[in-house]
Amino acid sequence: MLKHLAGERVAEVTHREYGYMLRLNLERLMLSLGNSLERLRMAGLTGGGETVVDMFAGVGQFSIPVAVLATPRKIFSVEINPEAYRYLVLNTRLNRVEDIVEPILGDCREVVEERLQGVADRVIMGYLMGTMEALPQALKTLRRDVGGVIHFHELVRRSEEEGFVEELLGRVESEGYEARLLRWRKVKSYSRTRNHIVVDFLAVRGG
Repeated sequence: MLKHLAGERVAEVTHREYGYMLRLNLERLMLSLGNSLERLRMAGLTGGGETVVDMFAGVGQFSIPVAVLATPRKIFSVEINPEAYRYLVLNTRLNRVEDIVEPILGDCREVVEERLQGVADRVIMGYLMGTMEALPQALKTLRRDVGGVIHFHELVRRSEEEGFVEELLGRVESEGYEARLLRWRKVKSYSRTRNHIVVDFLAVRGG
């Protein structure tokens, strides 16, 4: 929560990093500067011609860097918050990536069921405290023939990261998919006891 103390009150800002920009209202929405390296990493991992599904797109904090810095074929960016969605659309225009990024307003779980099954080479799940609830839908977005990569974000107690990764891969396999860990990394410290981590894994539908 922000509290204005003195000077001119400016709510809407434009944040610039690595050659792209993100506009948002700081009093109503959030953009973590601690995730800037992760945003750059996502762009570096995305291959040419890939189709990406960004399930919790926010104002475009992952979709926009990938669209600007990589060469994906398409990014489906799903956001449930109308205010964040409005800025997602705006940021798509500001960065001139309307031909790549398709903003979609709605609950990502419902949107996947309705129109995004079997389309993705890569899925970004940039959400905390509840990401697991959307895991079945994330798996459904993957291409049926070769599967794809999922980037799964969550808060995990320190020293329990490896156990969480094993639990996550077990959940993937319980959904009928083969899972292979690519890597996991700490994005940032979140509190005295928890870290924000991201788990990259390959998932393919089991035979």
